[in-house]
Amino acid sequence: MGRAARLDLTVARSHLASAAAVVDSDPVGAFALAYDAMRKALVAHVRANGLRVRSGVGAHYQPGDTDSRLSMGRGSTERWESSTLFVR
Repeated sequence: MGRAARLDLTVARSHLASAAAVVDSDPVGAFALAYDAMRKALVAHVRANGLRVRSGVGAHYQPGDTDSRLSMGRGSTERWESSTLFVR
C-alpha cells in the first residue's frame, strides 16, 4: 500500500474516533465525520489498487457512487479499471 493510501486510512481512523467521541453530544456532526471516514477509506482502497478518481464534471461524487456499488456487492477492482470513474 502506498503512502497516500496509508495517510487516507490514518485520517479515516481519526475521523471514526472523533465521531465516536461526539456522537452523544453532536449526532449530526458524528454522522458527517463517519461519512467522511468512509469516503477516505474508499479512496485509500482505490489508491492501493493503483487507481484514482477521474477528474472533471461530477468528480466530487464519484467516490460515493463507487461506495454505493461496493456496498451493494456490485463493485470490484477489475470492473473499476474499465469504469469511466477511475483511471490508472
